[in-house]
Amino acid sequence: MIETIHQESLCIGCGLCAASCPTEAIEMHWTDEGIDVPDIGDSRCTQCGLCLKVCPNNPERLVERAICAQEAGPAFGVPREATACFAHHGETTARADAASGGALTAILSSLLSSGEIDGVIGPRGVPAQVGQPHVECVVHRDVDSIKAAASSHYHPVNYAQVLREIADGPDGKYALLGLPCTMRSLELLPKKIRSRIAYTFCLICSHNATARFTDCLAMREGINPDEPFQCDLRHKNRQMENASRYLNRFSQGEKEICRNRFETDFTVLWREHFFGIEACLYCPDFYGIEADCSVKDPWGVRNDPAGWSLTLIRNPRLAELVEQFAKKGEVVIEPCTLATFLHSQSATAIYKARDAIIRHGMHPRLRQQAKENGKSGLLGSLSRAARAGRRQRWIIRRSNKEYSLHGADLPVRRIARIGYLLYEPDAYLDFLLQKIKRRFTRIYNRHLRRRFQSTKGLAHNGSDNNSSPKEKDSDDQNE
Repeated sequence: MIETIHQESLCIGCGLCAASCPTEAIEMHWTDEGIDVPDIGDSRCTQCGLCLKVCPNNPERLVERAICAQEAGPAFGVPREATACFAHHGETTARADAASGGALTAILSSLLSSGEIDGVIGPRGVPAQVGQPHVECVVHRDVDSIKAAASSHYHPVNYAQVLREIADGPDGKYALLGLPCTMRSLELLPKKIRSRIAYTFCLICSHNATARFTDCLAMREGINPDEPFQCDLRHKNRQMENASRYLNRFSQGEKEICRNRFETDFTVLWREHFFGIEACLYCPDFYGIEADCSVKDPWGVRNDPAGWSLTLIRNPRLAELVEQFAKKGEVVIEPCTLATFLHSQSATAIYKARDAIIRHGMHPRLRQQAKENGKSGLLGSLSRAARAGRRQRWIIRRSNKEYSLHGADLPVRRIARIGYLLYEPDAYLDFLLQKIKRRFTRIYNRHLRRRFQSTKGLAHNGSDNNSSPKEKDSDDQNE
């Protein structure tokens, strides 16, 4: 039953099981952990098994996908015939309001305006108190709604209610926006839902987090937990040096807090998997292999503070439409090679595609499934990837435990440090050595600058002392 998926820490709160249930026996309910989970009404359940079949993290499907990804390598999900390009919104304001370049906003808006689709199924941020969902799934039926929702949400999305509505509503064609895990199961949805999804768009993803991630960060920045607030974790302004130095903005009534992400705890919370969804550790899909179009930040390739989106289009029909939109100036595109596309965030692609099957060895159900598939040799327990996975899982669980006890006052850096000492002491030692090296480099460079300035000053004084009285008089007159 689908409840075992939640019990085995494989649930991502997507609600596809509830949307697929023919008797509507499954309801999604919000938990204190900051995620929706399925709840089965036994009186209506017919034991058909469809819910488990469509689940993105069905153990059998997840292990099969991880094996394919490990064999394909970091390019898993990037076919040679796909079209890769840099892109951004054709409107300056819309580009500035987007998390990256606004390419998705531009393409989805143009698809809707041209009549190619009747709506866009996707998330939007909503004001909420701490402990409540900050994101809801809706159908965007006009361009203004799409633009208003432009952002990156580090938050689970429940599609159940919206998919039920489009299945029971009038005929229409929709684009669906989601993460790779969501894309994995769309083809398995009931025909009355699947037939109405014309295009799929994927945000390329390393992992996701529960609502506790947003709540903890907001409270550590001074937000009142008893009043609704709204957040934009990917805010941009003109003072940004480059695209990676985006801002975390929180709004609560007349109060607004906006700081660089390196000044808040955003970066350490995200990179170290605080409040991460544990199921993401076992997902091998970085690029959203089933999606018609996948989009990511061009880290390491372009850092223009105005923002660009690195875009991969697998659907030939969609590629033609994007070309037409570009000719109209609705979206700006610059073709790039697949090698350039793969170069950006390449380490994360390795982490997902090559190492996911290794992390399956941490999970009893997935380990058993991998052994049944004859891949027990890939379940390394002493490898660097396995130790990193255990550290991340420990931090996920520890951060949730500490949050339950202490709220936002949990010792973030101490938890991260203990995680490294327990599972990756060698990596922690490398980090300390690099930190010491950088510190001594700064001290040495500061010493060189002072010595250079001192030498320059002595040389200047010496030249003044050697000048003739006539030259000095001339200088005085010039002054």
